[in-house]
Amino acid sequence: MKSFKDHNNKTTSVGLNDKDEITFKQSQDVTDLIERNKQGIMKGFEVLDQKRFFAWLNDPEHLFFRTKKGNL
Repeated sequence: MKSFKDHNNKTTSVGLNDKDEITFKQSQDVTDLIERNKQGIMKGFEVLDQKRFFAWLNDPEHLFFRTKKGNL
């Protein structure tokens, strides 16, 4: 099997199974994502800490979650 890793730390493997059929397998290490989600800012759709939520939205790394320019 050949394996390729992308910028999201996702690995895609391509190969042949025992019936000579092409198979794809994808896996991704989500450890960092889980750790970032343990910050207690939200629970489901409910914002638990408004100040920290706004700071998170104002972070340039998260601009793609914004619908308008400016600071909260």
